[in-house]
Amino acid sequence: MSQNTANEQAELGAFDTESTETEDTESDEPVVTHNETANSNTAGESTPESDCDSSSEPDEESLSQKDLSEVTVWDTDNIVTVDGASILHPRSGDFRSLTGSTGISKHRVKLVIDGVDAYLQENDCRQIDVPKYYSGFDDFEPVITKRTAASNDGALGIHGPDLENVIRYIAGKGGFSHGNLSVFVGAQHHYLVTYENESFLVYVDDVSYPADSDFNATSRHVNGFDIPEDDDLVAAGLKPFIEAVETHHDMTVTGHDELVGSSHRFTVADDDITYIQVRGTHLKRIARSTQVKSDITGEFEYETEFGEVYSGEITEDDIESEIGDEQRGRHVVGYTKSVEDPRTSSRASMSGRVKVSVNTYQLLKRDTDTGYVRFEIRSRADTVARFKPEEKDYDPINDPLE
Repeated sequence: MSQNTANEQAELGAFDTESTETEDTESDEPVVTHNETANSNTAGESTPESDCDSSSEPDEESLSQKDLSEVTVWDTDNIVTVDGASILHPRSGDFRSLTGSTGISKHRVKLVIDGVDAYLQENDCRQIDVPKYYSGFDDFEPVITKRTAASNDGALGIHGPDLENVIRYIAGKGGFSHGNLSVFVGAQHHYLVTYENESFLVYVDDVSYPADSDFNATSRHVNGFDIPEDDDLVAAGLKPFIEAVETHHDMTVTGHDELVGSSHRFTVADDDITYIQVRGTHLKRIARSTQVKSDITGEFEYETEFGEVYSGEITEDDIESEIGDEQRGRHVVGYTKSVEDPRTSSRASMSGRVKVSVNTYQLLKRDTDTGYVRFEIRSRADTVARFKPEEKDYDPINDPLE
């Protein structure tokens, strides 16, 4: 049975690119830059609305003496709708914070070009209080938006240092005008920041979940258990994970113990095992996969962001394993197909080729010395097609494609 979810889940049979991180690229086409009139105050100068000390001075060498807002370039060719808002993703730009010591990934920030009111209404957003000065973010109480094992710390939301970095990016050098800043949170994966005449969607960050928190997470009823989990894709992986454990390891899962950090814990009918545990990221893997080969076989066509189109066919012969097969102590539980482009991937590529792969997902059982069992969903990628990029602006280890 194939596992799908409405959020974050690609259409079944589509390419899985979850492990690919897009790097900065350049384009000769017209681009949009924002905040060209950013506050030109230098660090250390104070206005009635600003409070900056030497720690907020930008790293001039790495930023070429420019605000990050001045070098941000947005992909105007691809307007995307997210929860009612029309947005642009960054095409290029250095998204390190102006402090130089910490940073925000460029993938977390989107420019809203339309639909701010629709976003606020559709997502039942509320405005939160923001410190008047940068020095106040040290005492900012984290805001939890999701209780989920998708986070390393058990929850997602907004914390002081991260919000400060986002505002520094948006406002540019110097202080910020508190009267022109608003921050809204809802139940989605983003929060909305408006500053002066611009609005941004920012992906939430990991937040430590306090033991005394009264946050009400979404309760998922799975196999007779109520499981707190706000991430739809993690939740979609719960049922196939439990079924795989019971099928391949002769265990009976008797209940959900707790969500701790980035993992869900379950009790089992075995006196020698205190509990079993699985990370939320591994539940996402099994949720993205299918157990039916025909979902990923057949002719494919893939268009790169450089305008190239590659096509081919995946046959059942390209998928060597059957569901349930045991391979070195691991049991096959699903398949996906994926594409990796060396020009947009964070992984080094010696060949410089665009690769199409079939991924086999396997359930691995790891015993521990403390009485619990940790399960992992591991993957094996088998390349089924390679293409030489037509757009050759790529230099794999000083060996440019010819």
